[in-house]
Amino acid sequence: MKNLTVLILLVLSIAWGCVTMPTQSEISNLDCGSYPHDYEAIVKAYYNEVLFDPYSAQYEFTPPKTSWYKEAPLAGGRLLAGYLVVVRVNAKNRMGGYVGKKTSGFLLNNGQIIKRFDEYDLRNIK
Repeated sequence: MKNLTVLILLVLSIAWGCVTMPTQSEISNLDCGSYPHDYEAIVKAYYNEVLFDPYSAQYEFTPPKTSWYKEAPLAGGRLLAGYLVVVRVNAKNRMGGYVGKKTSGFLLNNGQIIKRFDEYDLRNIK
């Protein structure tokens, strides 16, 4: 009986946490905002706040492309839309050495970062 209860709870938690795909109607009505011509400055401003030595940062940007992301139901289930910018950053750490290139993604809408993605999360973005 205990195993059955655990199995039911496991199935329910997986079902509750799964992301449902948005409908075609939702996708066609998305507002991505205006094209972020200053996307490099927006992303660099973010890194100026979080890096130990932002002046040592070396950036590689991809041009923005329209994109959307659907949150899991437990995280609110919102459908976010904007322009996705992928950036690779290499900067110095506290010991003065470069840490290696780290990939991140930023979803921008009307000149604002609405979501940041780690390299692993970028695989789930459309």
